[in-house]
Amino acid sequence: MAHASSSYHVSGQEKSGLRLASGGGNRAVPAADVAVDPSPTAFAYRFAFGAADPASLPSEAALQALGAAIMSEPVAAFAESDIPAGYTYLGQLIFHDITFMSPGRKLNFRSPALDLDSIFPSAELLARTPPFGLGPLPVGRTTSEGIVLAEDLPRVREGINSGQPLIQDPRNDDFLPLAQCHLTMLKFYNAIARNPRNGAAANIRETWVKHFQHLVLHDFAPRIVGHATHEAVLNDGRQLVAPGRIGPSTEWMPLEFAVACGRYGHSMIRDDYSPWNRLVSTPVGVREFMELSFRNSSDGLADNNRGLPIKWVTNWFRLFDFAAHPLWRDAEEPMKAGRIGTRFAHDLASLPERIRARSPDVAVDAAGFNLATASLLRGREVGIASAQQAFEFCRGCGLDLRQLSTDELIAVETTAVQDAFRRHDELGRHTPLWYYVLREAALLGNGNHLGPLGGRVVMETLHAAVEASDISILKDAVWRPHLPSVKADDFTIVDLIAFAGHPNPLETV
Repeated sequence: MAHASSSYHVSGQEKSGLRLASGGGNRAVPAADVAVDPSPTAFAYRFAFGAADPASLPSEAALQALGAAIMSEPVAAFAESDIPAGYTYLGQLIFHDITFMSPGRKLNFRSPALDLDSIFPSAELLARTPPFGLGPLPVGRTTSEGIVLAEDLPRVREGINSGQPLIQDPRNDDFLPLAQCHLTMLKFYNAIARNPRNGAAANIRETWVKHFQHLVLHDFAPRIVGHATHEAVLNDGRQLVAPGRIGPSTEWMPLEFAVACGRYGHSMIRDDYSPWNRLVSTPVGVREFMELSFRNSSDGLADNNRGLPIKWVTNWFRLFDFAAHPLWRDAEEPMKAGRIGTRFAHDLASLPERIRARSPDVAVDAAGFNLATASLLRGREVGIASAQQAFEFCRGCGLDLRQLSTDELIAVETTAVQDAFRRHDELGRHTPLWYYVLREAALLGNGNHLGPLGGRVVMETLHAAVEASDISILKDAVWRPHLPSVKADDFTIVDLIAFAGHPNPLETV
């Protein structure tokens, strides 16, 4: 089977740098287009469905109209999916480990292998991190007076960079739930290391990575892509993303995943996450989460004493379902993520410019930016195929997937979205892949999982990312999870959190 092999050229190793953030005082932060400690090599992206014909791409005006329309009519009532809310941010953590596209460069500054290199600190980073916590990987401490918990990311404690997270990928500090997922992975490693049966550091890391890969493929993936797509890829292999064997040096990451199919999670963000824990019961949303981030807060965490106050420590019972766990059968029912689709939390209609990395030539809009419009324009910028071209490619591969009709693209959509399609007919003929993936999830997955096309790209990307790792459960046929778990030969995010420490640390004080 022929596979599209067009790629963006790798220009060689890039250097990291620092810039002064506007609006955040005199503080140094990572350069907008490079991670603090990016992958040693920049990897090329590939087109899974071939590059789009520039003449067929919807105009910027059409995309701006569609983006504005998506965000123009607030949803009267939040629509919950069946997915516990924590999977929104677990997905973000997973995707940060395999892709980081810098503005204007179209290169991947993360290894596309799912090997947790975005979390395991380099020797240089460890040398800069004050030791704290129970284990070889340092964690951070809460900032409150009196009781202090080891429940924050490790951070710079003094000087101009005070509050900056000392982590491999600074994007993982962008929102509180994501930062707490990163912290949990550090605690998980330390919990493995405390067991002398796990032996040398190499064995500890292998145990850490393989258990995480297992939960990605067998807990996270089926919830997000749907069980039919999940089983089809596991049983029959990949047909769209890197078919055949791949290794750590293979450049295979699809652009379609990075800028479209893998960006479904924004629609899962809730308007309100209250009560967050027993200390925070007031409405909590994206803006509150940003103010607990060094890069995204308006003052570089100055109001929070350059770290996480104890009252914001996560109660994981609120984000994942612990009902089957023998120790916490009576835990409270978790909040649910939003339905996957084209309806978004209100805060995403106007996000502050400081939270996104931009090319130097992009003007700053004081009013903020619309996430939907930004996503649509990004797809056009890198030249990914329309949904119609993607289905044509699938049919050429012998992959017969259900395709939405033109009428289904806007059925039960808001009046504003329907008007945008009528005024810009190219949206129906060359539908942006990002919009299509969300629309098919809403219509064919009832918002509880991705549809056939989006789910296939996401599942095949995750499968390829596990195979591409030097440490890989797909290359070890006899390996099975062996850490404590609710079910034998299985390991879920609930098992991981429970093994790493108490799911609700505030209960311990």
